Formats: sequence, C-alpha cells, structure tokens
Amino acid sequence: MPLFGRRKAARTGTAAPPEPGPQCLRLDSGRRFRSGLALDDALRSLTATVESYGERPYEHTPLVFQPGFVWLGPDEPPARVVGFHDTEDDFVFGAFWKTPAGTESGLFPLGAGPDRLNRMPLAGMWKRRDPSLASIGTLPPGLVGLTAPRLSPTYLEDIVRTAGFQPSEENLAVLHEHVRSLFLIRASQFIGMQQRAAAERFVSTHEDAPAQQILDGLASALPVVTPFIQALPERVHGLLLDSVDETRNPWRRMHR
Repeated sequence: MPLFGRRKAARTGTAAPPEPGPQCLRLDSGRRFRSGLALDDALRSLTATVESYGERPYEHTPLVFQPGFVWLGPDEPPARVVGFHDTEDDFVFGAFWKTPAGTESGLFPLGAGPDRLNRMPLAGMWKRRDPSLASIGTLPPGLVGLTAPRLSPTYLEDIVRTAGFQPSEENLAVLHEHVRSLFLIRASQFIGMQQRAAAERFVSTHEDAPAQQILDGLASALPVVTPFIQALPERVHGLLLDSVDETRNPWRRMHR
C-alpha cells in the first residue's frame, strides 16, 4: 500500500500542537535553577553537559532537541524549551526563561514525586560547567503537557539537501513516503505491544495521513509513549543521513 499520497509530497503536517486533552501527557514537578549566564549561554552549557555523557546514535542526531509540548501554567511560558535524555536514558523536559540577572530554568524528569528531583546526577554535572548555577526550589506539577514532537517546516528539505540532492518536489515526495513508513512502523510497534489488532487499525486509518498526523495519532492513541517518541524525528533524520547510498531506498529513487 502507498504510505504517502503522491499528491502530498511535502506535507509533513506542521500545524500547531493540539490543545490539552487526552493526547496531552502532563508532567509532574520540576527542579528549578538560576544561572548568571544569558539564555543562549545557559542552553549551551546544558547541551555540553548532556554531550559529555550521551552518545549520538547517528552522526546527524543531536542529543538535545525540540520536544512537542503545550504550556499549561498560569504564568509566562518559557522562552525556550528542550528535550534530552538523562544519564539513565530517561527523557527530561527543560524550560528556560530570560531574567534581568541571567536565566531561570526548570528540569522536568519523568516519574512522580519529589524524591526523583534529588536523584538527578545531571544537576551536579551541569553545575560544574556553570559555576553560577544554583538550585532554587521546585516547579509544581501540571505545568507541562507533552504532545507529539512537531516536525519543522523544512524537515524534509534539510535531509534532502544534507544528503546532496536537490529539494525538488519529486525528491521530497520520495523522502516523505519513506519517513512516513518509518513513523508508521514505529507506531505499529508501540501500539502492538498493547494490542495487535489496534496496531493494524492504526496503520489502516493512517494509510494516507501526512507524517505529522501519524505522530499526533500515536500520541493520542497511546499518550504513555509520548516521552519516548520525542526524539523520533531526529533519530530518523540521523538514520537516513547515515545511510546515504544511491543503491538503497529512498536515495536510489532520487535525482541529483
């Protein structure tokens, strides 16, 4: 069956995140920090910390990425957010706010209860890279709702260009078909762990859906897996660029 409609060549589906609802996984409390660094520098210090213990699965897969979320708190939403995995390979949501004196941030690890906030080796590692960083308490539960990750408007084009091909409509259509098939396979695996028949129905009902709708549909059908698909677009991006070979799909179907 065709996994992409041919007339939907570059439609990755980059609509705004869905409103809070059953498909929104609400995170528990977060650990709060203050830094004397400007926001971009604070982000760089966190990224360097994550890269000090993390290992890239593929050359072009970043260890710190953009997660899908909705801000549910009554106060000002963060200026920047990131997702990454801690030293135990569990997902963590990071939120950053600019302040007159530097940056405030919150790290929201998976799980529930306050004890998990004190069992974060990352905090000490981050403080060694940023001596101005200080723990200043906690952030309440329910501020962050995880949604499916959002594909950037240039997601397909970036992959095609980096691989050395022209971002023509035909090439983007070929890549879209392949990306979509990879997303469907992963969705089927997740849902199939619960019920095989439900996985088959999901694949059938998403036969012609854009790539973003597959991610949204998976998060809606099985919200518990939302943290585990945040890095999926970046992993697929890295996987494809790690396997550029004109004798293999999708590259053998493209034109320079």
